[in-house]
Order: sequence, then structure tokens, then C-alpha cells
Amino acid sequence: MSCLLISPSKYIYRNYLFKVAAAQMHVRHRRWKLKDRRKGFHDCFTLMTYNVLSDTLAQRHPQLYSHSSNSEMRWKNRAEVILRDIEYLAPDVLCLQEVEPRAFETVFQLRLARLGYTGRYCKRLGDAVDGSALFYKHKVFALRHAEDLDFKTVTGKDNVAIIAVLDLIEHSSSPLSNSASSNSAPSSTSSTNSSASNLQPSSSSRSVCVATTHLLFNTKRGHLKLAQLHSLTQRCQQLASRYNTLYSTVICGDMNMTEESAMYHYMLAGETEPFLLNENLISGQIRMLSSQPNTPYSILEHRRRLRAELLSPPGEPGLDQFAPKPVCFTGRGMDPVYSLLGCETGLVHHGFHFRDAVLGLDRDSGYNGIGYCAGELDRYYSTWHSASQALVDFIFHSDMHSSENGQPPSAADFKSRLTVKQVLELPRRTDDIAPRMPSHSVPSDHVPLMVQFAFV
Repeated sequence: MSCLLISPSKYIYRNYLFKVAAAQMHVRHRRWKLKDRRKGFHDCFTLMTYNVLSDTLAQRHPQLYSHSSNSEMRWKNRAEVILRDIEYLAPDVLCLQEVEPRAFETVFQLRLARLGYTGRYCKRLGDAVDGSALFYKHKVFALRHAEDLDFKTVTGKDNVAIIAVLDLIEHSSSPLSNSASSNSAPSSTSSTNSSASNLQPSSSSRSVCVATTHLLFNTKRGHLKLAQLHSLTQRCQQLASRYNTLYSTVICGDMNMTEESAMYHYMLAGETEPFLLNENLISGQIRMLSSQPNTPYSILEHRRRLRAELLSPPGEPGLDQFAPKPVCFTGRGMDPVYSLLGCETGLVHHGFHFRDAVLGLDRDSGYNGIGYCAGELDRYYSTWHSASQALVDFIFHSDMHSSENGQPPSAADFKSRLTVKQVLELPRRTDDIAPRMPSHSVPSDHVPLMVQFAFV
């Protein structure tokens, strides 16, 4: 009797949880969260990053999607929903991952051109079946520079990135809208390494460097993943120095890391110790086995703060001997990966001041990498299949670039500053129900991340 009474209630409860989770995943049910309440923003734009799940890769790993029906997995059906969601959200800049060449040509390039987008595609190297794509509305931005970056020279892996320097066109920005753009299609949707628009950039020099990538997935090759990420930030800095101008930088995509990882610490803190922890723990996809709520981020951040406090003048003589010295790794100094990661100094760093646009975290926010795993902060996810429910997609932005000597420019030199106006909220994590991505309403095993930026 008791079982007959309990089982239906459990079923109803689980069904309710599924409906709540499904509503959180659907882009039309996700809410916009206001981040900056200041008024008077005139130059705004929206940016979306979205891993659309390659059809070929999905067929190669059917065990991850046993919960989805054949109809839900069929690419033709999924592509139509993806395009409908893009049209509904109408981002000014759109970054896509796991896009197959044929899908780019026959689906995204063709359909998005009608909505006023210009696109660029970069396929992963070798036998890879997919790549990344970057689209922008040609009535909102003028292209100053675009290039592809491959990581094979350093890491030996086929991952790539796309980098584009975009100039906001004067009087082009508009309030956030959930309706499709009515812009007409450009004459060509192929991009080159020079500006393809004859429209005039904004006189206020509102420029942004957008980089999108899909980093290596292998959870046990943390050094390779960090080396790819470091190569990308280095190239963005080089472009900023080449153009000798101050513009904001946005790096986004499927990073295959978590918010508790050494890679995340590298982005927010501007430096990290790549050889302090086991390589398996660098991306955060494999959790630390400990009864203490420590994470790679919390350990590395604690050491960074100690170094900053004990080594910053004025200091007592000899006090710096107690600072945690970076762990060096000189055994394989000739290896390009280890050389890139600072094997002799034990530190790898960049000169940006990145902020997580979605979570709202940066090096000054007080985040120590523990709050999420300790349940003190909401946990979000961007991907969900049979093997994982995690936040692996990110949008980082920096108000400035570094100068050639690695130092950020002074506040008096700012010509453009980027702030996050609104964020499309991510679904919250739950362990109570089975995964349901892809589905008829959620066409990928990832959900899109979207931010409204404003120049101030």
C-alpha cells in the first residue's frame, strides 16, 4: 500500500522537475538579468556563443544521447530549431562551434545572410569533421581584420580559433530585441583579413576584438588545453599592439573547462601555476578527491594572493621568503608546450583584466573557487548529456588590452570601455532528473550563452 502511494508521488515530482528544467533550457523561457542599472547607454550590442552539436560527432557517440529520440537527434530538425532560436534572439555577433562545412554553407551561411549577417568559417585541421564560425550583422559592425588561428604548431592538436576586430558603425546600435532582424543580405558572406564593408565606423572608436574557439576536450591533457588558451590570449594581445589602439576584447566559446579550474583561474587572475597540480586537474572536468572543499582555483588563488601581499612594497626585509614560489618544471624545457607555459618561471600570464560576462566574476570580485562547490552560490550548466552536466562555455571580456611590455594602459588612456548591460540567464544545475538534451525544443547538448554589452 505504501509503495503504491509513494511511487506515483515520486513520479509526479520528477515529472515536475523535468518540466521546470525544460523551461529553463528553452531560450524563450530564459530571462534576461540586468547587470548594469546605469542609464544613458547608446552604443550597445549583443553577442551569443553556441555549440550546436555536430551531427557526425553525435552519431559517433550515441551513448551520450540514448535519452533522445531519433527525431530529436535528426540534424534537419535540430538545425531548424537552432536557426529559429538565433532569429528570435537576433544577436549582433554570433559565435558557433561544432559546425560542419556543409552545415555552414547550406544552413547557416545561406539562412543568416538573409537576416543581414556576414560570416567566416574555420574548419578544424586534419580529419576533423567540424569547426567554428563567426557571424556579425554588417549593418552594426564593420570588419577591420579577421584571421584564423590553429594550435597545431604548439600542441599538435587540430583545434582552431577565429579572431575578428570589429568597429561599431555609428548610430547602428539599438535596444535589445527578441525579434528577427529585417536587415537585407550582403552581396557576399565570405570574410577576408581586411574590412569588407564600405560603411563608416563610429567616430567614437567603438571597437571590439572578438575571438571564439572550441578547445581540446581531453580531460587528461590539461597542459595542452591551457597552452591553447594561452596562445589565443597572446595573439589577441599581439593584434592590439599591431593596431596601436585601445579596444575591448571578448573571448568566448566552448572552453572545455569549469569555473573551479586552473584554466579559469588563468583567465580571471591573469596568471596561474600550470605545474603545481596534476595535469588531469587543470581543466576542472575531473574533480579533486578531497574531503575539504578545495578546488584548483581556490588553491591557486590563495597562492597568488599570498605572493601579491608578501612581495608588494613596502615589505619587511626577507618577508618574501615565505611567499609560495611558483613550481617550475625544467625536465622538458625544449617541449614547445612546456616552454609556452613558463616551465622555467613556473608562471604563465597574460596582460588582460578579464571578467566572466555571464557569472560576473573577475580577479577583484572576491571569488575563491569554493563558493560554487560548497553550495554557497548558484550552480549553472551550459551542457547536459549522459556523461556530464557542467558549465563549460564562457564569455570573457576585458576593458583594455596590454601594451607591448605586458602592462595595461593607464585609466587616462581609455578610449573605449565595455560593460555588461544584460545577461541571458543560464539554467541551474540539478541532479534529480535524467538529461534531456537534445530535445524538440532544445536542439543541442549545449544551451546558448548571450550577453548585451554597452560601451560607456
